[in-house]
Amino acid sequence: MEQLFTQIEERYRFVLPEAFREFWRRGFCNILGFGRPGPHCLDLPDLEWMPLTKIITFKFKSYQLPGFVPFAISGSGDHWCWQPAFIESSKTRVLFCCHDCYDADIYAPDFISAIYRLIIEHAAGMERDAEGVKACRRRLGTFASVLAPLISPAWQQTLSDIVHGTVKTGPSPGSRPTDLYFLVSPRERNDILRRDLGWESLDAKFRWTQPAA
Repeated sequence: MEQLFTQIEERYRFVLPEAFREFWRRGFCNILGFGRPGPHCLDLPDLEWMPLTKIITFKFKSYQLPGFVPFAISGSGDHWCWQPAFIESSKTRVLFCCHDCYDADIYAPDFISAIYRLIIEHAAGMERDAEGVKACRRRLGTFASVLAPLISPAWQQTLSDIVHGTVKTGPSPGSRPTDLYFLVSPRERNDILRRDLGWESLDAKFRWTQPAA
C-alpha cells in the first residue's frame, strides 16, 4: 500500500493528505469484489472509493483541465478530486467535479473536511418515514465512532448531537403535501458547514473544463 501511495505522489507530483493515507491503512476505503464494501469500509452515500491502482492510471477526458487528483467517484460518474494548485496551511481543497458540467463545486478546504461535509449532508437527507431516519441515525453513529480519532472534539460533539437528537418533520416541497423526516434541517446543515468549514459560500464554483470552442 505504501508503495502505491508513492506511485500516486510521483504521478501527480502531489503529497497525499495524511488523513487519506490513514483511511486506507484502517480499511475505511476497502472495496471487495463487485463493488461490495469491506468489513471496515466507510460506506458514505454517493461516494465510491477509487482503488489506488486506478488513481495511478486514471486519465481525464481531453476537454477536462489538468491539475486535479481523483480519489472517489459518485454513482453518476462524477469525481471527487483534490486541486493541488490551491493549498492553504498545508491543506489541499477538494472539488466535486460533475462529468456533465463546466464548473466543479468547491466542496471543502481539505480531505477530512470533505468527509465531514458528506456526513452532515447525509444527516440532512429527507426520508419518507421515521424508520428511514432511524437507519440514517445508525449509519451516522458508525461514522462518528470511526472518525472520532481523526476529527476535532468540536466536530465529534456536533456529530454526537445529531446522532442523539430528535427526528424532525417538515412538509414535502412538492405539489403533494407529504411529511418528510430528517435529522438536520437545510438551514441547520448550512449553519453547521459555514461554522465548521469556514466557508463563506457553500455554492462556490471552479471552471474545470476547457472553454467551448
